[in-house]
Amino acid sequence: MQSKQHYDSQHIDSPLSSDADAPYMNKNPLNRMSDSTTENMSYTRRFYDAFIWRAQALWHFGLTPWPISLGINDKRWENALKLVNNLYGFEDPRPMGPLVELAGPIYSDDMTSLGKLEPDLDQYLAIHQRVVYVAFGQYAKSYTIETSTQLLHMLLENYESGSLDGFIWCATQGTPLPDYVTTSSGTQYHLNNTEFRNIGRIMPWTQQKEILRHPSIVTFVTHGGASSIFEAAYFGKRMLFFPFYGDQISNAMYFERNAAGLWFILEETDTMTMTAALGRVLKDEKGVMQQAMKRLQAIVQIHGQHALARATDLVEEVAFTADSDGKLPHRLDIARNLSFLKQNNYDLYLGLSILVTASVMLSYRLVVLLKEHLRIKMKIE
Repeated sequence: MQSKQHYDSQHIDSPLSSDADAPYMNKNPLNRMSDSTTENMSYTRRFYDAFIWRAQALWHFGLTPWPISLGINDKRWENALKLVNNLYGFEDPRPMGPLVELAGPIYSDDMTSLGKLEPDLDQYLAIHQRVVYVAFGQYAKSYTIETSTQLLHMLLENYESGSLDGFIWCATQGTPLPDYVTTSSGTQYHLNNTEFRNIGRIMPWTQQKEILRHPSIVTFVTHGGASSIFEAAYFGKRMLFFPFYGDQISNAMYFERNAAGLWFILEETDTMTMTAALGRVLKDEKGVMQQAMKRLQAIVQIHGQHALARATDLVEEVAFTADSDGKLPHRLDIARNLSFLKQNNYDLYLGLSILVTASVMLSYRLVVLLKEHLRIKMKIE
């Protein structure tokens, strides 16, 4: 037997996962980055995406953007088992086919046996109780001094108000930083002096999971990448999102709609709004956000225990049960063997419609004949 491994590690909203699609999933790949479903879309927005956007794309680009919607690329993946590093609670719940498995969350390290923090950072966290951790992943970052200044303003204003007593910012290499920041109180903070380092730490690299594990971390300011939100959820940290691109936007919106955080586009938000938003997440006056995070924490900790083993089992299932064509007969939807009418029981409704129509027509014909018979009889009499 020729065994083949078929798995798709792409996001579940990927066009490669059409057997995880549903009529209420957003079909516009551009808007899908923000609204993955039509649940919160207006009728006019849905109408535009369903018809007008497609016509505009066809007019401007010809057939170039259409292979996915025409199902051409799907042929390559239609028999593949899709392993998705995600889970319900972070993914839009909907019916999925037997060739889709949510195997997440899979972490790069064992979350129950992480290493120790660097001594300097460990000491810093030991003397602070309400610390905000800021990190935007390996590739996203603040690209201008203006946005970096805004971020520092947001942090320092909340420091002065007492909402936080420290912060750690993982500012990756190439992140532009100002020499100093002046807050609304007129206080000037120079980034290179000791007083500032007692308040906040700006570092080019950090041990993210170890930092998030620390009880002094109360809020995570993040870009909303999948790995980051899985890690934050594992340790139950509230989040403020500044997404940059791709599924980060839909992740941020999903968390806000589920009362587990707030989000803004960094380049489009003013300092006052950012400061107020971080203050709301930090205070969480009614405890709604933390309650939502506790629920998500339970979900990821339960599923994360055996996620890697589960994914390994699925890969082995493909390796040892695929036929010579690489297909998994035991997982192929039986709908493939049925006509469109039979799949949806439309043939039953069609038969019922024909029966009802025939009965109505026959009854009508009988009534007409009876009336004609009575008319003739009355005429003869």
